[in-house]
Amino acid sequence: VIGNRSFGKGLVQSPRQLPYDGLLKVTIAKYYIPSGRLIQAIDYSHRNPDGTVARIPDSLTTVFHTAGGREVRDGGGITPDIKIELPEVNRLTYNVVRDNWAFDFANRYAATHSSIPAPEEFEITDTIYEEFKKFIDPARFNYDKVCESAVDQLRKIAEAEGYMNDSTKAQFDVLAGMMKHDLNHDLDINRKNISPYLAGEIVSRYYHQKGEIINSLRNDQTVDTAVTVLTTPRYNSIIHP
Repeated sequence: VIGNRSFGKGLVQSPRQLPYDGLLKVTIAKYYIPSGRLIQAIDYSHRNPDGTVARIPDSLTTVFHTAGGREVRDGGGITPDIKIELPEVNRLTYNVVRDNWAFDFANRYAATHSSIPAPEEFEITDTIYEEFKKFIDPARFNYDKVCESAVDQLRKIAEAEGYMNDSTKAQFDVLAGMMKHDLNHDLDINRKNISPYLAGEIVSRYYHQKGEIINSLRNDQTVDTAVTVLTTPRYNSIIHP
């Protein structure tokens, strides 16, 4: 298994109607995988004092073994043999996708361009990205300016704890000026994160979901790792430790 640790869904629920339009979700079964382990990551039978539940700590998990002899554990989803650390999606990229800027731009792009290269070849060029940047209306584009918010929060903490004086205030003002967000600049430095979403939207307008998937596989770190592992002795060393 290559990728990230899975969520840990190992329970099966069935709804039961209650009076006054109520509904009760009852656990009626559990998923077990061939090694005999339960991958459920949350123990609902043991709750924190405030009523919340937490993931099962690794110290309370049980060791199982696959048919090939690999050591695996229960209580936490599927842990991959080879972990792929994917980059976190920042707030700017999140807002581009959530507020449909990439979606709307792809619609306009498809309406003004009769064709694009095949999914295997299509990429977000400098020209396309500049068009996208111009498409975004700064007056309507809202995103969390994390750096500015962090500086403001730190300023409030300094004032509350008695560290604010003329000297620190001047330093905060300098820092605030350095951390001032500029949309054009932010779009430039986040191009690597935004481009895959933008490419997927555009390709899907011409080649539908199949084309979108083909395009996404061009720069898929997990797939690249799989190709490498499956064509080297490492595969057998993992399956038969």
